[in-house]
Amino acid sequence: MTDDLEPIAPSEAVAMYLKDRDIAKSTRRAHRRRLRRLIRWCIDEDITNLNDLTGRDIHRFKIEEFDSKDDGGDYSKETIRSVMDTIRVFTRWCASIDAVPQGLSEKVQSPSPENVRSETLERDRAQAILNYLDTYEYASVRHCLLDLLWHAGFRLGEVRALDVGDVNLDQNYVEVVHRPDEDTPLKNGEDGQRLVNISQTTATVIRDYIGSVRDEVTDDYGRKPLLTSQHGRRVQTNLRQIVYSVTRPCVYTNDCPHDRKIQECDAALKVSLASQCPSSVYPHALRRGSITWHLREKMPKHLVSDRMDVSPDVLDKHYDARSDEERMRQRRDYLPFDDENDEDDEKIE
Repeated sequence: MTDDLEPIAPSEAVAMYLKDRDIAKSTRRAHRRRLRRLIRWCIDEDITNLNDLTGRDIHRFKIEEFDSKDDGGDYSKETIRSVMDTIRVFTRWCASIDAVPQGLSEKVQSPSPENVRSETLERDRAQAILNYLDTYEYASVRHCLLDLLWHAGFRLGEVRALDVGDVNLDQNYVEVVHRPDEDTPLKNGEDGQRLVNISQTTATVIRDYIGSVRDEVTDDYGRKPLLTSQHGRRVQTNLRQIVYSVTRPCVYTNDCPHDRKIQECDAALKVSLASQCPSSVYPHALRRGSITWHLREKMPKHLVSDRMDVSPDVLDKHYDARSDEERMRQRRDYLPFDDENDEDDEKIE
């Protein structure tokens, strides 16, 4: 931040921008809708003064905001471009009132579709990460989070919403509850509420985490969050950062597939820059990978749909990373005949 900038909250700047702009009502509504994304992101990132917004922040916003749609699909080129173009116009206007540094708008890039991550964490990588955590960070917050994201296929917000009382360690299941008035809503509201089975191994990790690692704190509503810090319920930004951090190959293999020197790599040395590692993945990549893994293990599609809170159509279109050949082989297992009968038919002919 330079000395000649005047502090202003993101929401206040947007309100001033919309009031100042001589544009049609429909255009104003569209700009308000698009800039609301930036305001929400700034709140999540604790950016309370727009003076502090940087080109790197805007780049991170672009990547994180357009990781995937709520239904698991990818954003269209037109949607991404319209939002980023509006932010470019907005930051140019902000520079004119000394709210952001001059030239910030030039750093706003409208991405093409290939710039938007649509990743799937493969089972082998997930298992390597979990093996590392089981060995070196057993029952830690990171271990508990990654175990639930992978084995239960939860959305990040669903894991954050869990309370200690939502986990039944006697019968090995987790209850996912929509509590919008207490800062833990579910994406699909009450329709997203469900009971999710967990393995004995996952239950043991959670039990040991609660018994020896979890900070004994409550949140602002007197509830006992499952994943905590000394200050209460973990914020989503922090949980996302954990995923970036632990999915860096240098963490769980002590090697870099990008031929970088670990001791000289900022993404390796600084947790805050973990997302800049080309191999680190977004939380949604674990969900995609988990769904595909469940399907490859021949769990019926309707059961995967119920477990992951995703419709079969959306599952087919956006989450199932199996190849056509894999799907064909698995369908073969459900055909109403077997190889022995086939051979008999051939003999009859």
